[in-house]
Amino acid sequence: MSLISTFFNIAFTNFVETAKQVSPDMRERLLASLRFLKQNKIFILFEKTDEKYTILLKTLLGKEVGDFGISNYHNGLFMYIYVDDEHLGGNLRNQGLSRLMIAAMIFQMEATNPFRGDQLLFIDVDSSYENGHSFWEHIGMKLCRFDEVKRSGIRQTTLTGSGAEKVLTYSELSQWALGVPNGDNQIITRQF
Repeated sequence: MSLISTFFNIAFTNFVETAKQVSPDMRERLLASLRFLKQNKIFILFEKTDEKYTILLKTLLGKEVGDFGISNYHNGLFMYIYVDDEHLGGNLRNQGLSRLMIAAMIFQMEATNPFRGDQLLFIDVDSSYENGHSFWEHIGMKLCRFDEVKRSGIRQTTLTGSGAEKVLTYSELSQWALGVPNGDNQIITRQF
């Protein structure tokens, strides 16, 4: 693990423990997830390119076991998430790692490149359905009205979010991950 990733882990842990931007309930959940990572020698890393912000979960040997990213495409900001449920014999499941990666991304974004609360975040396709439940719907995403453009056959590639299946605001994502809205510190009521 590099010195930079060690610093990120320490800074993020300190944020979870002390920041007013984390509700008491979410603080306990996130700290439990951080303890799980520490016990299993899994570390949080942040990577940034011109097109993408990524939070990675990696083992000491460099195996990637989780990944949450926000990519800047020509028509909006799109998210994706992955957790290797099979690592540790399936023990990564139900450890709150998706929430933890999203909270780590919000921590990094608030520190370096804050979004407005009404910033829209999209997913292209919801492939998270398992036993009739969708992860993306669980965190509050709704069908994107711009998806109708894609389904109608009209090409509107310059329209923000065109072709996206689901959408939510940065403030709503923060509310789910941290228990409080961030961005402009208020929940934005949206019309979709």
